[in-house]
Amino acid sequence: MKIKTLIALMLMFSLITSCVNKNHFKNDGEIYLYPEYAKGFYVAKSSSGDYTLIVRNPSDTTQVISRVELKKDDIKDSNTACCFSITHIAFYDRIGCIGNMIGIPDSNTFRGSDILNKIDRNNVKVITLGAGTKTEVILDLNPDFLFTSEYQHADFSTINSAGIKVIPVLEYLENTPLGRMEWIRLFGFLMDREDIALSISDSIIKKYNSLICSDIDDADKPQILDASEYNGYWYAAGGQSYVTAFFRDAGFEYVWKDDIHNGSFAVSPEEALKQGMTVEYWRFVTDCDADMAITLDYVRSSNQYYDKFRSVREGKVIACNPTGSGYYTTGILEPDVVLNDFILAREGRDGGVYYKLITK
Repeated sequence: MKIKTLIALMLMFSLITSCVNKNHFKNDGEIYLYPEYAKGFYVAKSSSGDYTLIVRNPSDTTQVISRVELKKDDIKDSNTACCFSITHIAFYDRIGCIGNMIGIPDSNTFRGSDILNKIDRNNVKVITLGAGTKTEVILDLNPDFLFTSEYQHADFSTINSAGIKVIPVLEYLENTPLGRMEWIRLFGFLMDREDIALSISDSIIKKYNSLICSDIDDADKPQILDASEYNGYWYAAGGQSYVTAFFRDAGFEYVWKDDIHNGSFAVSPEEALKQGMTVEYWRFVTDCDADMAITLDYVRSSNQYYDKFRSVREGKVIACNPTGSGYYTTGILEPDVVLNDFILAREGRDGGVYYKLITK
């Protein structure tokens, strides 16, 4: 009885402590928006009704990247924006604000995405050139917000001085599919479309969680490999990465599940080949023509070692062509669809949207 009482008290103390820490983090005010899965941002609200947006490194939440002070009048659906990534445009499109995007990246970043067709090109300007920023163009456009993908070694002081709110969007550093998707709530907040963004987010979370294959015994989970060659080097998805979360939730056992990396990591050609020769499934991502069908012959032609992979010999390659599927744009906002693709592949069924099982 005493043990049960002690456990109950400990749980109560933990709950109270977490609430206090969340609601009074660095005296930013009371928490106004705190995502369930995304770790890279939250919004606090002061007693006067103004807001503080905290952007932090999702991989290390003690590292605050930016603090953006926002007046309550700054939050409105007429806000204009410029962005560095087509993913940002996809978020705006989903909440019905794509017409507010007046500055976009150069067209090279749109390869494989039809979202460019949704933009009125006569009313937007290109604000990047390769990795460079067209600062004068941004200043001339004078948007309310500039969404960047930068969080290190970037100087936006000139743009900040002009009164433009510079907001780093670090969804790509989130290590869970739902965490990346949930950044839609930041865009919804800034455009005064919180209810729309929350409704979309809640619906996707519900669908995703309903698909998770949690009832499969470990002994029945097929192994999957994620390793490929690029410019002479081999890379694999880290054991704590966004991609491996899909593997886990789809009922696979990832060969490097105990690895500690959040992103990709280098592996030796010998280790990649060793795993490839024995592992049943393999995730293969390639950028080819949008209307090109990926076949096993295409996979074999991509690298002299791929033909030795068991997955290639047995026709169990789970392939994605981002150029033809929009995987890097709409895929971020449809993690439930991506998860279902992996489940279909594990079950030997066709019909994937972003990933397809290649059997011949």
